[in-house]
Amino acid sequence: MLGRLRAFVVLFLFLTITCKAPEEIPRGGENQIILVCDDALEEAEYFNSIVNDTFHTPHRDPLFHIDYVAHEQFISYAGFKNVLIFSFPESPNYTFFKRIFGNVKEGVYKAKNVFRRGDFVVGVLAPKKQVLKKYVEDYSLVLKELFLERYFHFLRMKAYFTGRDKKKEKEIRKRYGISLKLPEGWQYWKTENNFLSLVKHYPDRFIFIYTSSAKPNLMPQNILDIRDSLAEIYYEGDKVIRSQIKIDTLEFLNENALRIIGPWANDTLVIGGGFISIAFNHNGKFYLLDGGIFAPERKEKLEYLLRAQIIFSTIKLE
Repeated sequence: MLGRLRAFVVLFLFLTITCKAPEEIPRGGENQIILVCDDALEEAEYFNSIVNDTFHTPHRDPLFHIDYVAHEQFISYAGFKNVLIFSFPESPNYTFFKRIFGNVKEGVYKAKNVFRRGDFVVGVLAPKKQVLKKYVEDYSLVLKELFLERYFHFLRMKAYFTGRDKKKEKEIRKRYGISLKLPEGWQYWKTENNFLSLVKHYPDRFIFIYTSSAKPNLMPQNILDIRDSLAEIYYEGDKVIRSQIKIDTLEFLNENALRIIGPWANDTLVIGGGFISIAFNHNGKFYLLDGGIFAPERKEKLEYLLRAQIIFSTIKLE
């Protein structure tokens, strides 16, 4: 009896020491930014307008959730994951800014573990309020990349939290000549010579990889036509709602790739959701990488589309 009691005490102490207390974990969403702006609300709204994107998945789904607060309110937000501060010497938050970053010159500064372990704080310091908007504009791309990189870091952790399915990775590499890091939980849906599709539940989502020796012009209309034709065959007639798509470009395997994010719908089955497509030509072949989600219980679905992009970003072609 005494031996079992001692074992229980040792186990309790071990768990107490090794488990992180809830208050040590940063609060807030991975894509939430607490913007301390005080009397620079106009500049804060301008920043939001030039760095934020809104996607339809099919509901309006923002890339970032940006909350404006004054430094006096910050006690309620200390310990959130992402914090951004706009300041200048006459600002009410200038002393607050200096306590974090010190007596620094104008520019952009960043720090980690400031208010709580794991938080990330970025500051923009202008010489006076009259030029703060210009500073925000000039540094907007830098700021967006900083917070986007952080967002993707969290999404990568969540995507691979349960580990990788190395058995399927090996099978896919052997059959398709495609190496990728596949998280656990994905199951085969369709496996044809030029088309591979997998699905995962909770929430319901899918990814597919399509290849072709024909190299279409990477125009959005062409890519969406190809996607709709594949969905007609493999997904019971899903169609892209083309009026609500968002298009941009990115570099993929050292190639210029087209990225399309938007909603899909199936009028026959009366269902719909969001999708992401990445299309590019590489070494004489056309590739269409696609991820989609059906989760009517979730208003915001962009996270899961970006997780699909993270999986695709691990692809290497043999």
